[in-house]
Amino acid sequence: MKKTPTITSWLLWTPLKFATLSFVTMIAISFFYSWISSLAGITQSDTSTIILISIGIIGCLYYTIKRFKNTSINQKSFIAIHNAQSILSFILFSITGFLLFTNQHYIYATLAGSIQINPVTILVATVLLSIYLLYTLGLILINLYVKIKRISEFKIPTWKIIFSMPFGFSALWLPGYLIKTKTSPDTTTIIKSKWYNKFIDWIIATPSNTIAAFVFITLLSGFYVGLSTALLTFSMALIYGIWSLKIGNKEFMKRIPKSYSTTAVVINIIIIIALGAIYTSRPTVQNFELNITETTTQPTQGITQ
Repeated sequence: MKKTPTITSWLLWTPLKFATLSFVTMIAISFFYSWISSLAGITQSDTSTIILISIGIIGCLYYTIKRFKNTSINQKSFIAIHNAQSILSFILFSITGFLLFTNQHYIYATLAGSIQINPVTILVATVLLSIYLLYTLGLILINLYVKIKRISEFKIPTWKIIFSMPFGFSALWLPGYLIKTKTSPDTTTIIKSKWYNKFIDWIIATPSNTIAAFVFITLLSGFYVGLSTALLTFSMALIYGIWSLKIGNKEFMKRIPKSYSTTAVVINIIIIIALGAIYTSRPTVQNFELNITETTTQPTQGITQ
């Protein structure tokens, strides 16, 4: 029997495990690929290295999250995980920005070679920075996995989830934040913190509390995912709200895996086509070659009388 995950599992141990495995995998792939290339007498390709490392990272992600495949995500679990991950991501983003801003002169001087640093210090800093970045990546990917798990509770076909990305994806997980679903408590996430458990209970107690929490957490995420992404999420929420109010919550639940999810796919395709058209129709800057012919003015000879 698999152990039921906790909030700490989603926030700390799982992304940290992913970061550690990914870092070791990256080192191993780089070493063995370089070794095999030297034995074969061929030039090591950067593209091949990136592809191999990407495959390794995907494998690490699968190995890390496979233990959660039988875990169900109800509304309470989803809100608890999503809110906590969003707040943690905001904190990490703020700390990173603060450190870069306050140490920018030191960083520039180091890159320019003006400051000599001990190689051991560089090695330790590189390892820690790599794990930190991989942990952040793991946090983002696990958040995506949790959203997909929550979406599956509404019986939305997998192909619609795939084709709703990236611009229509928020429309699919929005109902998971705002609508309650019946899920066995034995397969959902455990919230050990009493105060956080009470806080999540307060959020799901009334629709107004849930909407207020959604607005706050979306605005907060706008600081690190971008304002345009937050506005897109609010736009999808507006579509959801109008649709739900028009036909009623019970009837809307029936349409989520059908017409509503199809609408999310259509919106995604339309936005992709529109952005592609805008990008291809942008005027290109032409290079003009200007040839300047230098002429020399000869002095006028005077007429001798």
